[in-house]
Amino acid sequence: MDVTLREMDPPLRAELLARMLDDYVAQLVERGVDEEQARARARGQHEAAFPPDGSATAHRMFAILADGAAAGHLWMGPDGSGRDEAWFVWSIEVDQAFQHRGIGRRAMQLGEDYARERGADQIGLNVMGDNAAALALYESLGYSTTVLAMRKALGADLTSP
Repeated sequence: MDVTLREMDPPLRAELLARMLDDYVAQLVERGVDEEQARARARGQHEAAFPPDGSATAHRMFAILADGAAAGHLWMGPDGSGRDEAWFVWSIEVDQAFQHRGIGRRAMQLGEDYARERGADQIGLNVMGDNAAALALYESLGYSTTVLAMRKALGADLTSP
């Protein structure tokens, strides 16, 4: 299967970013962040990557194509550390109908090539700890754990010793 990346045009990118913003806010709220703060944080990150005035940044949003068909997206760019050589995969998603065919792996490799050609010497990403398939994919591509965050819910039904 031929996998390629195509940079998204601004209207499609804006539509996807709006959906992603809502999803990200919901994730932050689920983790205990106030909804208003979560929305402000998400909006700030998205606007830093893709300024509303259309000014250029190094962030890129790609459509993942599998044999020419839209199969998902990849968003990558600087990691926010201030080091131009440090990049980050802000989002990657392969549509369910295209999963388990090596498309995500190939998209990641193409994204790494893109970043390397622009001077990146490292790429980071976040993955949920319970996403075993994604963890296995990233580890097989050479990514390693650098930070591990853990949480425990303390519900009213828990008894203390």
